[in-house]
Amino acid sequence: MLGAMLGGHPRHVAVPEMQFKLDLLGVVGPDRRLDAGAAVEAIANQPRFRAWGVDPSVVGELEGPTYRDAIEALARAFAQRSGKTDVAVWVDHTPRNMNFASTISEEFPDGRFVHIVRDGRAVAASLLRVDWGPNTIDEAARMWLTRLCYGLAAEAATEGVIPVTRVRYEDLVAEPEPTLRQLCEQLELEYHPDMVEAGGFTPPASSRSIHELVGRPPALDRTEAWRRELTPRQIEIFESIANDALRMVGYAPDLGRRARPPTRRERYGFRLRELVSRPVLRARRRRRWRLDT
Repeated sequence: MLGAMLGGHPRHVAVPEMQFKLDLLGVVGPDRRLDAGAAVEAIANQPRFRAWGVDPSVVGELEGPTYRDAIEALARAFAQRSGKTDVAVWVDHTPRNMNFASTISEEFPDGRFVHIVRDGRAVAASLLRVDWGPNTIDEAARMWLTRLCYGLAAEAATEGVIPVTRVRYEDLVAEPEPTLRQLCEQLELEYHPDMVEAGGFTPPASSRSIHELVGRPPALDRTEAWRRELTPRQIEIFESIANDALRMVGYAPDLGRRARPPTRRERYGFRLRELVSRPVLRARRRRRWRLDT
């Protein structure tokens, strides 16, 4: 949603998720240059790159490219494919960017990071519906905690080393215009009214079913939808694991210290469910990715 908002500016482009950028780091030489042929192969072998609809040979055509040259060539090619020829800013919304904020910041010292924080119970409700995340409430809680910790660690890094701005999902949904204006000011970006419509990114075919709300104006009812989508026991287990973290980032637990952790029987049930579901979900992911071919 945030990528689609920032990409709504006429001179911004929100690119599809860029998991392959970490693969590219493996072909960077000691002189900080890329082996162009190896770079093209690394990109082409990434299943999710098909969602870009861009020929990876644009990297192979570069002479002695740096890591940044390759990434920006791909972003420009995607912008042109999207009909944007005068792009000044590209937005990457890959979920694990914060996990590698230090590395990415070294390659893009003028880049900016946005740490978007959302109520962990809402995140868990979303995760339990998709085929790429945890499918039990205890693992969903731990995933939220892990991602949150990476974001907070990046925020706490020595001032100026990793430029991070935090924004709350709920603020973007409840008051999109003032929140986006403030965010753009902090990021030193120009605000544009089209950002509020969140039409700056269309999910590829492979993820349209799980990102059906992306590309639409924010829906206020989504902020509390987790109360309908999770059972009372799931909420209790989540809070038993993440109670203090919820409070520290501004969300009030329902049960707090009274939340009972999962019993031994529940934990065994969770692990059994994961074992049974894992191959099914893996097959479902592969089928989705083929939609981008």
